[in-house]
Order: sequence, then structure tokens, then C-alpha cells
Amino acid sequence: MKYERAYNNTCTIHRFRDGDTLECFIRCGCCGAVSHEVIRLPKIDSWELKSPDRHKAIHAAQNLTATYRGVTGTLALQGRTRDRYRRLIADVLIDGEALSIQLVNRGFAWYGVGEPEPQGHKFPDGRLG
Repeated sequence: MKYERAYNNTCTIHRFRDGDTLECFIRCGCCGAVSHEVIRLPKIDSWELKSPDRHKAIHAAQNLTATYRGVTGTLALQGRTRDRYRRLIADVLIDGEALSIQLVNRGFAWYGVGEPEPQGHKFPDGRLG
């Protein structure tokens, strides 16, 4: 994936809403101003709160919030900036690795926006989804 740095803006993670949407505080690399943003991670999908898999979305959000709360990375924009819900479409580079890739590798998300959960997809603890 090719990312563009967003003027060295940093993103400190506050909480996850589900496995592909998070809230963070963005500090501007130019002036130091801080704003609260909702970020939709690009090119991945996860369970949604408004679906029959609500319990999976809550499980993902709780585990990811516990793991990543307070972690700071570099904001990386890709393509268009906002979705129809006004969420910022961006990734967060943590120690040089995209957060979206980390979530897929940990089993909290999968590649493809709008794609159904892959058959046999497992929770990080090994349980089938």
C-alpha cells in the first residue's frame, strides 16, 4: 500500500468503535493544534455494531481499545479523505507498520470493504467467528 504522510500529523488512539473504526486525537505537525477525529481504516472490514454480529464488534472494540489506547503513530492518508459518515479515511503507522495490517494479522479484521466475514474466520483466541 502506498501512503502519503499527512504533514507529520500524529494520531493518539483513544478508543475503537469496532474493528475498523477508531477515535483518536490528531496533533497537527505544523502548528501543534489538537483535534478529535473518527478514523475509518482503509481497505479492511470487520464486524459492525448494527448487525447480527454485534457481540463480535463489541469484543473487537474492547480488546483493541485495551491494547492500543494511548498509542501514538503517524497519520497516513490514502486517496479520498472522508467517507459518507464524515469519518476520516486514513491509516495509522505504528513503528512503521500500518494499523490496518496489524488488525488483520491479529484476526480482528479482514481485507476488503463491504466483504462478508471469510468462512472459518477465527477470533484471535482461536474460536470460530
